[in-house]
Amino acid sequence: MNQIVNDVNISLSSSEQVSPNFWTDPKFGIPYYFAVKTPEYRIANKNDLDNTPIAASVSGGRVVPTTLSNVATAKQLAVQSVSNHSNMQPVYDVYAGVQDRDLGGAATAIRKVVNEMQRMLGAADRIVICGQIASMDGAFANLSIGLLFAAVFVYALMVVNYQSFIDPLAVILALPGAGGGILLLLFESYDGGAHVASRSTALPIV
Repeated sequence: MNQIVNDVNISLSSSEQVSPNFWTDPKFGIPYYFAVKTPEYRIANKNDLDNTPIAASVSGGRVVPTTLSNVATAKQLAVQSVSNHSNMQPVYDVYAGVQDRDLGGAATAIRKVVNEMQRMLGAADRIVICGQIASMDGAFANLSIGLLFAAVFVYALMVVNYQSFIDPLAVILALPGAGGGILLLLFESYDGGAHVASRSTALPIV
């Protein structure tokens, strides 16, 4: 059984998977993989797979070849083509690409789909959003915590300078308005840059 599996593996995935061999270029000293594999165009259907030659037995010191169909039966089954594992749990990766929109808008749309699909899963199944969205959420969370601590430290410093707990509040309470104005300016500049970019892409190329 082990020999049959190795022969089929060599035919489908090359001998590099079973017994890697190298050929070293004598001129440059660069090693190259030396592998044997059945060309994909020669395994176009199940009949070609059944005719895969294997070394079934040894008789009189010689290997007696046969085909896979003589020692095994192959059946077509619908299985997951890509399967990964996180520790011992099976994991299925679903990739989402972003084009012509910001990452935050894409994250909102993805979370909406995930929340709808999560209600259809079993109790032990769950969907975890990873990648750049998780990095963005972590960055904004850390930034919010940093801004909160910065406001507290600035308030404490102004309390020492003003010798009052009331006067620094007038300065601290102005920060949300200033932050809102900054975000508004950033939004307007981003929107204007988008219009400029769209106009520039419409120019003819000579």
